[in-house]
Amino acid sequence: MRQIEGQLNAEGFRFAIVVGRFNSLITEKLLEGAVDCILRRGGSEERTLQLSEFPALLRYL
Repeated sequence: MRQIEGQLNAEGFRFAIVVGRFNSLITEKLLEGAVDCILRRGGSEERTLQLSEFPALLRYL
């Protein structure tokens, strides 16, 4: 059986993270986990991360 595996490497990639401020007790921990994961995989906080915070849930029209 042929097996295909990806590499967990964030080097050279750019990420945007969108966080709602509505339930900050939960969203702050989720943000910390996402940033930690990217940094552990070789991403650079200064060069690759952009954070956007919104006061409430975004709704699609």
